[in-house]
Amino acid sequence: MYTVAVANVTITLDDSVLERARSYAAENGISFNELVRNLIKQAVSAQEGAWLEEMFDLADRNGWRSTEKWSREDAYDAKRIR
Repeated sequence: MYTVAVANVTITLDDSVLERARSYAAENGISFNELVRNLIKQAVSAQEGAWLEEMFDLADRNGWRSTEKWSREDAYDAKRIR
């Protein structure tokens, strides 16, 4: 068995927002804590994947096509990318 470190976080919400969030969580069969945890994970995950989307957009704008075969060295060659 292993232990995962967790942190307690305090947030400040308007009473009406808190009540609606608790209601939303209850309607969806989850706790308020799980709702907050899921929303934070979702926000962070979206941010982590943003660099990949940006890379594909950049490749599309510059006319790069995936039919070209690159070696590992080519992929890390800054002169080739420019």
